[in-house]
Amino acid sequence: MKIPISLALLVLCVSNLNAEDLNLIPARTSWVGNTFSGGNSWVQNLIDEMVVDPDGKCRTDSVWDEAHSERGIYQFVNGQWRVETHGKNDGTPAVSGKTITVLGQTWNIVNNVATGPGGQTLPGVKATALGVYRPLNLLMVCDDGPHVVKFYNVATNPATLVKTFGTPGGIGSGTPGRMGPLKFLTLTGCGSDNFGNLYVATSQQGVILRRFAVTNAQNMTWDEQNPAQAIGVHFADCAGFDETKNGLELFGKDERYVMDYSKPAGQEATLTSWTTDKDQSPNDPRLTGDGGIRIKYKDGKRFMFFIDQKTEHLHFYKLDGEVAIWFRTIPSPGRNLIVSIDSDCNIWSLSHQGIDVTRCTGVNAAGELVYAATAQFSPFPNPFTVVSSLLYDSKRDIMYLAGGTTAFPLEGFGQVGPVIAKYINWSTTKNLMWQTKLPWYHNEANVGDRVVGEAWDFAGDRLYIGYLVHDSRERLPAPYDDSPGPIRVYNTVDGSFVGRLLAGPEVQYDAGWIDLFSGVSAFELADGTHLVVREEVWKNKQLLFTYRPDGTTPTPTPTPVPTPTPTPAPDGPPGYAYCANEGQTFTLPVASDVAYGKDGAFNFLFNRTGSITFNNITFGDPLPGVGKFGFFKPATSTPTPTPTPTPVPTPVPTPTPTPITIKGYFQGYIDATFVPAE
Repeated sequence: MKIPISLALLVLCVSNLNAEDLNLIPARTSWVGNTFSGGNSWVQNLIDEMVVDPDGKCRTDSVWDEAHSERGIYQFVNGQWRVETHGKNDGTPAVSGKTITVLGQTWNIVNNVATGPGGQTLPGVKATALGVYRPLNLLMVCDDGPHVVKFYNVATNPATLVKTFGTPGGIGSGTPGRMGPLKFLTLTGCGSDNFGNLYVATSQQGVILRRFAVTNAQNMTWDEQNPAQAIGVHFADCAGFDETKNGLELFGKDERYVMDYSKPAGQEATLTSWTTDKDQSPNDPRLTGDGGIRIKYKDGKRFMFFIDQKTEHLHFYKLDGEVAIWFRTIPSPGRNLIVSIDSDCNIWSLSHQGIDVTRCTGVNAAGELVYAATAQFSPFPNPFTVVSSLLYDSKRDIMYLAGGTTAFPLEGFGQVGPVIAKYINWSTTKNLMWQTKLPWYHNEANVGDRVVGEAWDFAGDRLYIGYLVHDSRERLPAPYDDSPGPIRVYNTVDGSFVGRLLAGPEVQYDAGWIDLFSGVSAFELADGTHLVVREEVWKNKQLLFTYRPDGTTPTPTPTPVPTPTPTPAPDGPPGYAYCANEGQTFTLPVASDVAYGKDGAFNFLFNRTGSITFNNITFGDPLPGVGKFGFFKPATSTPTPTPTPTPVPTPVPTPTPTPITIKGYFQGYIDATFVPAE
């Protein structure tokens, strides 16, 4: 049972809470952006180096992981990924994917140049990592120019390119930003086990580790469409919902998810798009910064706002297909840039003396937001002497403010508090409806001994306030006693305290600090269910709380599954049909002409029957270093057997002919031989 705390009690200093006063809100805890839930298993923040052992163990090293998993061991066992160990970086890399030995030759990467014996290099390759394809003793090279993995025979000098794996252009190819099994991000590791299974690591503000199961080791073919994937793609990041999609689309800093709340915890989010394109936009602030995301619309067009970690900048993006294109940045005016973006894309911000709003006036011909030249100013309203944060609800003309008053001054670090207040009719009369004192204790000497509101958001009639940490003053009982960063929930009708959202058993009651001023995001579904996203920098994911404020249990509705768009078959020579990938064997249904190649370069065989394997051994190589395909069509003609010569007969005396009617003779010949065309 929830036991609300009265408004009068809230005006007191921080309460000492007993276990029975916990006021835990019965919500389901889930998570987004990591294959594992936390506890002792999570995909680390980065993979800077990777070495693949003969048994398939992927040993990794990174410069940083918030929970100190700089050294990880990943292995695919019994159909799923397993994290075996974690270890802290002591300053010495545990492994190096930039030095490898194959066929007795040692190859190294320095400044993206792969160098072998005698100074031999691989021209035109932006090398980022090396590996070995063990079944054939080939050198594997991550080429992060086109974002592909290349295989070289180093028994020759110079080394010979044997095969290229991956879609050239990576995530920017095809439909830019749309995820695909062979569309790689920044490549940081590659290798194979003894069986020929491939392992490819990409790390670009987050980790995606893929294992491609071998189908034919000697022919170098793999299951390219169904890799086993382990991800950890959120560091200091807080995702925002598309407010027009009823919770079914969620945007992280670099990621777009489609949500299905009928699935088990941790499986609701499907990563469909990577919205950052480093090749086309190398200066995109998201490539080097962390922060929170908000999705808004103007004139029917969708825009993304990125608020960086310390609120030093507000970045503007237009969503062009799957990719978010950066077009503007507002820098900090010498202090924290505290903003609230309303549903009309207006920007509410704080100055030293008051509150400014910069009105969005529309969208220009380039598809970018246009703003008024000057901001509208309002002084801080009573009872505030200073405002530290704000949230504006433009649909109801309600303003929520947080800051310091004469009785409870703002001090130290933290954005939300120590007092919050609600104003209705903000654009006209600014009527104060209530004010509430928040728990607020700021220990400058010990950051772990603080009770400070850090981030907040609203949905429906609830305010969600994420706390940086908690300390013994709150005395949370086990198993929550070691879980920092609770979310305190308040009723927007009267300002009363409703309860707490705490990380539950689904994530082993484990949560890190909230490091972002925009580290909480909330949304109300059409059926009254509330979704609350919270930054979880500690184990490289985001927490997702789901509950109904009325106490009922929501009935999850599966996300409709769209009809998949068929993958077009590769193009062959005119009149030929696709039948196989390189290395595959195909049984011809009839006597056929066959072709092997790609992109207009083909080798042919004619009048073949039975089974045929499409590889370089059978056909020769029409396009070295590129994956090819097989094609067939019914043979254009059936070979005519050479007739047996007819013996020359012994001449026979010609008898005297019987007279015939010439007309009848020719008529019979014509009737028997010439058939008019249809």
